[in-house]
Amino acid sequence: MVGGNVNIQLFDFQERAVMDLIDLTNAGKKHTITVKSPTGSGKTIILINYIDEYLSKVDSNVAFIWLCPGKGDLEEQSRQKMVKFAPTRNAQTLFDALAGGFAPESTTFINWEMVTKTGNRAITEGETKNLFDQIAAAHRRGLQFI
Repeated sequence: MVGGNVNIQLFDFQERAVMDLIDLTNAGKKHTITVKSPTGSGKTIILINYIDEYLSKVDSNVAFIWLCPGKGDLEEQSRQKMVKFAPTRNAQTLFDALAGGFAPESTTFINWEMVTKTGNRAITEGETKNLFDQIAAAHRRGLQFI
């Protein structure tokens, strides 16, 4: 049974999805995994539980990157859900990662357009560390990313 630090009871199909994600990401291979489900079915809750289970039971020397599409604030909505349902987990923004880097057991919520749009300050060279610098520094410390 999925449990841990998340303050929400999962439905059976959500628990199965969490365990399937654990199995897929613990198989020693890199995968592209797509989670598809109707609006309101709990995809965000499934992923929050998955992150909590993975960090608790598989490997704590991991930083998660949570990419969200669109020009809206979906990444902040997702981050706020994690703060609400997994308050002991480190849920940071792109700007937190740029300022302080990536830490083990962190989840960084990023809007896809913030890192792919040409000329964006998060990826440009400059006086402060950019996203690529922070990722490289984390890799040098032995941190893995999902």
